Parts: sequence; C-alpha cells; structure tokens
Amino acid sequence: MSRIPGAKRDSCTIVSPPQEFDETWRLEYDELPVRNSGFCGWRATLLRQIVDLREMQENAMLSNKYLDFGVDAPRGGRWYNFDPQSYLDCAVAGSLGGWEPGDLSGGQFLPGQVIVIEDNGTIGEANSEDISLPVFEIARLSWNEFRDFLNCGQFYE
Repeated sequence: MSRIPGAKRDSCTIVSPPQEFDETWRLEYDELPVRNSGFCGWRATLLRQIVDLREMQENAMLSNKYLDFGVDAPRGGRWYNFDPQSYLDCAVAGSLGGWEPGDLSGGQFLPGQVIVIEDNGTIGEANSEDISLPVFEIARLSWNEFRDFLNCGQFYE
C-alpha cells in the first residue's frame, strides 16, 4: 500500500490528489536562489513556476487568446507553454533533444531547407527531413538536468 496520503494504487501507477497551493511559496519566490544547483535549484525552479502560473490565473492572464506567442508572468518570467502536452513536449525537446516523426507529439518538419551546423563547424543548409535524428537512452537525470527540463517546459518553443 502507498504511503502517500489519499493515494490509490492502480496496477503500476500511484494516483494521489494534487498538493494544495501553499501561500508561503509566494514569500519564498524572491528568496530562492536563481541558479542554485542540485535539488535546491530544481525546487526553486518548480516553486517559481507554480507561483507564476497561480498569479497568471489570478490576474486572468491565462484566458488570453494569444498565449502561444508568450506571456510575461506578473513577476517577470516569460512563458510559452501552458497545457500539459506542449509543456512536456517542449521540456523533452529543449532539454533532451527532439521528437520522432509520427510520434504523438504532433511535431512536424519545417518545409524546405534549414540551417545546420556541419561536422566541421561551418554553417550549411539541409532539407529538414534529411537530417538524422540520433536516438539515445537516458539512464538518469541529475537535479540540474531536471531543472533544465522544467525551464524548457516553460519557455522552449
């Protein structure tokens, strides 16, 4: 049985109610280190994102029909991805590298030629569909890499 209060076990998944918003997070926002590494840096990023989203909701900013063009949160953080799919897709693409054609992300190649960095470091052009997409296994993420994942979910396009 799970030790998470209110959690239910469903085969391999544990489902629990979300934690309530804690008003002390607003007070911590400016006190949290911006580029602290490790778990503390990840936690600081996560709490800032929670407060940003809460304050954008309270200020009716999330009902803006132009959200996809980016919005500055009341405390200044820039945001582009507001639904879970785009947040997670951009978090993965920005921090871990891309998507595969035909996957559920809905990603599409840009038509025609795109700028690429050649193996020798020069700038060249290639058809976007001809660029090889390396596949690699991710064994584990450090807290710093997980912090970068959160940041890319917020502002990677």
